[in-house]
Amino acid sequence: MKPILLTLIFTLFLLPCVAQERDILGNAAKNPRDSQVQNPNGTYRVPKYGDYQLEKAVEKLKNYSQPFTVPKVISWYRKAKDGKTRASLLRVLAASRDPRAALILGNSLEDNDSLDVRVAATDGLTDYFINYIVCCGTEQQMIYVHSWWEKNQARLEKEVKGIQ
Repeated sequence: MKPILLTLIFTLFLLPCVAQERDILGNAAKNPRDSQVQNPNGTYRVPKYGDYQLEKAVEKLKNYSQPFTVPKVISWYRKAKDGKTRASLLRVLAASRDPRAALILGNSLEDNDSLDVRVAATDGLTDYFINYIVCCGTEQQMIYVHSWWEKNQARLEKEVKGIQ
């Protein structure tokens, strides 16, 4: 009788909490970005998830267990030491379009250890949260994203408090 009761409690109370975390890549596949990448032979193709940077990031993260969820990827990001791995994890987080991910990305704009991380944070926020094309190169994009971050950080923190 006790195992049945424990199973019932788990199913009714704990499982919905776990099930709420969406698979980032599954969601990205259902809602792809609208982009193409040029192949070496000059033809074009739609990258997986509609995002070439995400496609490459997932390839680099092949040793990480899927499904990718926001809490898992945030945990991996915080533990990772290598800038390229952290940059790939940021791209996956960005694709979630989750405010928790936006906070990690925004705070990574000031990463003094890795230009890869700063660029990944900038690109991730631009592509998945700001949705505004900034002309004139990476430096101008970083300036614009910093400005956006200053204006939106408090709002995102409130959204995250609502999730937790």
